[in-house]
Amino acid sequence: LPRPSTRSGAPDYVRKSDGHLEMQPGAEAAAGVREWLSTLDRLRIRAAAFDTKVGGPGFLTGRASKGIARRLEEHGAVMVGAPQSFLVKGNRLLPGELERASRWGERLASELVRSSAAAPG
Repeated sequence: LPRPSTRSGAPDYVRKSDGHLEMQPGAEAAAGVREWLSTLDRLRIRAAAFDTKVGGPGFLTGRASKGIARRLEEHGAVMVGAPQSFLVKGNRLLPGELERASRWGERLASELVRSSAAAPG
């Protein structure tokens, strides 16, 4: 999960990798997922977690989706599927990632329908 300092350094990192990152005005100061999750009370929802990241081994690039899922579970959410990472360069998904994300979303929807049908009425 990116910290405020990580988010503020993102444009420099992207520039060094010959990429382009468009940031909304004030985005550096905005609360991120880490901060939002810390404000939550007990959740009674089903949830899924994903992130976007640059390519490379997770131990080098990080994988926020795992931390997001863990924190959601700590707040009581039931995870519908495994956390996923989708690859980007700058703020653009790499070729094939949109299709992979769509398939993941379809699997999540199917799981929700299946689990809802199996739930006591």
